[in-house]
Amino acid sequence: MYLNPIFVSPSPHKYDTQDYEHIDPHLGVIVEDTDNLKEKYKVRTTSEKNLIESDNLFKKLVDEAHKRNIKIVLDGVFNHCGSYHKWVNEYKIYGEDVGVANDPNVPESEYFYWNKDGYEGWWVINHCQN
Repeated sequence: MYLNPIFVSPSPHKYDTQDYEHIDPHLGVIVEDTDNLKEKYKVRTTSEKNLIESDNLFKKLVDEAHKRNIKIVLDGVFNHCGSYHKWVNEYKIYGEDVGVANDPNVPESEYFYWNKDGYEGWWVINHCQN
């Protein structure tokens, strides 16, 4: 079974990964939620409860597949990240002091290409510092 990216991501295609360590709760389990539309995405994708339950559901899927001699292949796109990723954190999902969009001197800045206008993104689009 081949699965397109299933890690936490703000888009339906999931190639702009936010967090490679967890399965996206929108594909898994949402236990903790809010009615506040400005906070809904953040709560859904950063809640430890949602992430753990989604990971557990994926483990069950893999276990059941393996019982049936079905192998799982993940499209991980580990050389991609998006504006929501912890290393970028453009929308401050992980706080004010995290990510290259908030501080070009964070340790992860070495993973990005820089020019006079900021770090370079998709198709060499410059992302300026706030």
